[in-house]
Amino acid sequence: LRDTESYEVGVDTAKTALKIHARSAWLWRELGQMLIKLDRLDEAHKSLDQAKRIEPGSEWLWRYFIKLHRARKHPAFEAEALEKLVDLGKASGTDLNKLGIVHHDNKNYGKALEYYRASAIMKTWTAPYFNMGLVYSDPEVSQDADAADAYRRALLIDAAYEKASVELTGTKAKLLPLAVQARTQAAELLRRDDRYHHYLNPFEVLQLATEDEYDVVDPKAIHRAKKRLLHELELNDGRIGWLEDQLLDKSRVLAIDDELLDARKRAYHLAIARNKRLLRFLTHGDIEHFLYSDDYFPVDILELLDADAGFRAFLSKPFAAQYNTMLSRAIEKRTLAVVEVLFDGRRWVEDADLDQCLLSAFKKTGHLMDVLTELETESEVRLVGFPEVQNALEVHGMVGLFNLLPARFRAQQTQLVACLRSLAVNCHNKHGQTEMSKSILLLCKKFQFKSHALNERLKEDYKKIEELLAEQLATPPQRATRTPSSHAPKAPKQNTIQPTIDSAKKEKNKTLQKVANAAIVFGILVLVGGIVCNRAPDIENDEKYVTGKAITDIEPLGILSLESNRTALYDALASRYDLGTFDEFNAKLDDPIKVKALYDGISSDGYDVGEFETFKSKFGPLETAWISVDPQKKPPFDPNKPIEIEAPDGTVIEFPSTMSESEITAIMRNMYPPPTNQPEGVDPKRIMAALRAADAAGDTEAARRLAQAYRDAVSSQAPAVPGKPSAWKPPADAKLVGQNPAAPGKPLAPPVGAQLDDSWEATSYYNGEAPECFNYTPKYDRQLDNQLRVTVGGGTDVVIKVMEWSTDRCVRYVYIKSLSTYAIRNIPQGAYYLKIAYGKRWVEKKEAGICIGKFASSPLYEKGEDMLDFRTRSTGITYENGQRYENFEIPSYEVKLDVVSTGYSRNNLNTDGISEAEFNK
Repeated sequence: LRDTESYEVGVDTAKTALKIHARSAWLWRELGQMLIKLDRLDEAHKSLDQAKRIEPGSEWLWRYFIKLHRARKHPAFEAEALEKLVDLGKASGTDLNKLGIVHHDNKNYGKALEYYRASAIMKTWTAPYFNMGLVYSDPEVSQDADAADAYRRALLIDAAYEKASVELTGTKAKLLPLAVQARTQAAELLRRDDRYHHYLNPFEVLQLATEDEYDVVDPKAIHRAKKRLLHELELNDGRIGWLEDQLLDKSRVLAIDDELLDARKRAYHLAIARNKRLLRFLTHGDIEHFLYSDDYFPVDILELLDADAGFRAFLSKPFAAQYNTMLSRAIEKRTLAVVEVLFDGRRWVEDADLDQCLLSAFKKTGHLMDVLTELETESEVRLVGFPEVQNALEVHGMVGLFNLLPARFRAQQTQLVACLRSLAVNCHNKHGQTEMSKSILLLCKKFQFKSHALNERLKEDYKKIEELLAEQLATPPQRATRTPSSHAPKAPKQNTIQPTIDSAKKEKNKTLQKVANAAIVFGILVLVGGIVCNRAPDIENDEKYVTGKAITDIEPLGILSLESNRTALYDALASRYDLGTFDEFNAKLDDPIKVKALYDGISSDGYDVGEFETFKSKFGPLETAWISVDPQKKPPFDPNKPIEIEAPDGTVIEFPSTMSESEITAIMRNMYPPPTNQPEGVDPKRIMAALRAADAAGDTEAARRLAQAYRDAVSSQAPAVPGKPSAWKPPADAKLVGQNPAAPGKPLAPPVGAQLDDSWEATSYYNGEAPECFNYTPKYDRQLDNQLRVTVGGGTDVVIKVMEWSTDRCVRYVYIKSLSTYAIRNIPQGAYYLKIAYGKRWVEKKEAGICIGKFASSPLYEKGEDMLDFRTRSTGITYENGQRYENFEIPSYEVKLDVVSTGYSRNNLNTDGISEAEFNK
C-alpha cells in the first residue's frame, strides 16, 4: 500500500496490524512514514517515537525522522537525526552533505565544513566542494583562498560546472590584486636569521632528488648524502652552501636521517619537498604559498590532508610556529595586505594549534586595545575629544587591522566598540560635548567586522545612543542663575546619557572645588567649565603654563588666557558689578591697578577669594621667568598637534596633546624650577602618568624626557639610604663593563663589550609582549583566573621568564617596560621561580638555530630564590540550595622590581645573580 501511494488505506491497515503486533518496530516506522506523506505530522511523531523505544538503532527510523523534522522546518532536530545516522555508520555522502547544509544554514560554519569534507571523501562529486567554497566565501569566515581551492576541486570533477566557474571568477577578482600588493609588502618581513628555524626537510638538506619514489630507502645513498653534508659543515664553519650558507646546529643535522627511516614521516617530508611554495614558507617564511595564482593549485597536498589525518598532525606544529612569526611581524609593520592573505586560508594546522598560530596576534591586538581603554579611563575625568580618539585609531591603524580580524577575535572587536561607545557617552555626560560625542560614535561606522551578529549589534547600539543624544539636543543643560549669597549653591540639573550598554556601573563624576562656596564663583564653574577647561580640574597646582590652549583651573577662578574664557567670566559678573562694556572689562584684566579694583569689589562683597597676589596670578598676566609664551599671541589650540613649551634655556619641549595641564606643569616645574618661591618636589606619580600617556601616544622623544624627569623627581625625594654590604656577588663569568667613579685624575674606562657585532638586532616590544626570540612553548590554563602581577620601576626595562621549579622549563616569557605594571595571567597549576633580566635596548640573534636575547645596555641578570606556588588549595565543601560545592583558593602573586643607579636591583623578591648564558638556558 505504501508503494502504491494508497496512504490512507495503508494507515488503517498498519493500525489494524499493530493491534496484533504492538511490538513491531517496522509497523510503527511504516505508519509514521505514511502519516508524514499525509501531512499528519503530530501523529507521525508519536508513531516514530514508539518505534524508537522498540528499536533505536534502525537506519530507517532516523531517515523517517529526518523527513519529519524537515517537513516541520526544525533544522536543529533534522541535524540530530542525521548525526544519528553518522553515529550508526549508515550515513551516505548525500546524508553528510545534507548535514553540512543544515549546519551551514544555522551559521555553524565549522561543523558545516566538517561534514562537507567528509561527504567529499566518501563520494566523488561536485556538491560538497561547491558548498565548501560557499562557506569559505561567507563574510564571517572570509577565507577566499580556501574558497578558490574548493571551487577548483569541483571543476576538476566537472569542468563544465557553471556555478563553480562563476564563483571562482568572482573570488579571483579579489585575490589576484591582493596577491600583487602582499608580495610587495612581504619583502620587508623576511629575516635571514629566521630561515630553517622551525623546519628542516631532509630531502632538501641531504640533496636527495624529489622526483624519485622512496617506497624503500637505500641506506647507502643516505649515508653518502649525510657524509657530504657533514663535510660541508666542517669546511664552512657550520654553514651549508646549498642552503644559502645557513648556519645549522650539528645536532639537528645528525638526527636528520632518522626522519627518512620512518616510512610515514618520509612520505610526509617528500610531499612537502615537492610543493616548493609550502617548503619555502616553512623554511623561510615566504608567503607565496598563501597567494592565489593560476599556476599554483596545491591539490596533491589538499588530497593528502583529506586522506591522511596524520599528515595534518605532522605539519601542524612547524606550520603554526612559522605562521605565528609572520603574522606577528605583519601586524607590527601594519602590512595589512600580508595580514589579509594570511587570514585568507591555506592555514593547514590542527584545531589544537590554532591558538599557537594566533598567539602573537592576540597579544598585539591586546596592546592596541590598551591604548583605547586608557583613553576610556581618562575620559572619566577629562575631555577626550574626537580628534584625539580619531588620531589614536589612525596612528595605530586600528580600523584596517580590526576589520581584517577573523571571528576568533570577536572579544577584542567587541571591546573596541564598547570603548568607543563609552568615550562617546562620557564626552556628552561628563563634558557636555554633544556634537563631538556624535562624531566619536560615527567612528564606529568605520568598522565592518566579519561577525554579522556583532555588526548588527553595532547598528542597534548606534541607533540607541543617537536617539539619546537627540534628546539632549532638544533639552540642553540650563545656564546657572545667581543664587543669594546667604544660601549654598545647588548644582543645576542636567540631562545625561546613561551608559546602559556597559555592564559595570560607574560613579558619577564629582566636580572638585576648593574655595567655591559663593554663588558668583559657582556660576563661573558651571559656565566656564565646558568652555575653558578641556582637561580635568587640578586642585594641587595653582600655577599653570599658558600654551595656546585653554589651560585653566576652574576653582575658584580660572586663568583666562583666551577671549572666549573672558567672555564667560564677563557674562557671570556683569549682572552684579558695573563692569562697563566687554572691551572695558577685558582691558581691566591686563591692568594690575584695575585688577586690584576688581578684587576689592568682589572681596568686599563677602566672597573669600584669597590673597590679592594669588587672585592676580589667576586673573592677570603671569609674569614668571619660566613661562615665556604670550597668551594673547598664541594661535588657537590644535588638538592634533603636540603642545610646545619654550624653556628658559631656549629648549622647545613638545608634549603629547593627550597630556593634562597638571602633568605638564608638574614636569616643567621639576625640570625648570621657578627663580623664586621654589615649589616642593613634584609627585613622581604625576610624571609617571604623563610618561605613560606619551608612550601610548607613540611620542618616544617626549617619553625619553619624561623618563629623565621621573628619575630626577625620584632621586630628589628618596631619603639617603645608609650603605651596607650587598649579599649579591657577580657570577664567575661576569665581565667588568665600567668602573664608577674613576680614580682621581684618570678618565672613566670605556665599557667592555659595549659594541655589538652585526649579528645582533635591536628589537622593541609592547608592554607584556613575548619576545620573538624564545625557545619554549608557552603554557596557559584558561580555566584558572590567577596572575603574577609585576610592577617595574623607572631604572630599566625587564624581561621575565616563568620557570617550572621541578623541570627548569620556561612556561612564559614576557617583556615589561619601565614605569609600568603587567599581569601574567592563566598560569597552569604548579610551582615556579623567576629568571629576570634588567637593562635597556633589547637585542636578539640566532646561533646554530637557537635564539638568544639580551640587553645591550646596563644588563643585570637574576634568578629568583622564592617559590611561587600556583597550585590551588581546597578550602572545604559548602552546600547552597541543595547543591554541593567544592571551594578552592586560587593563589596570585605581586612582584615589584627596580634597579637603582648603583646597578643593583631593589625589589621584594629574594634573588641571586646569574650570567647572561644562564638566563638564556
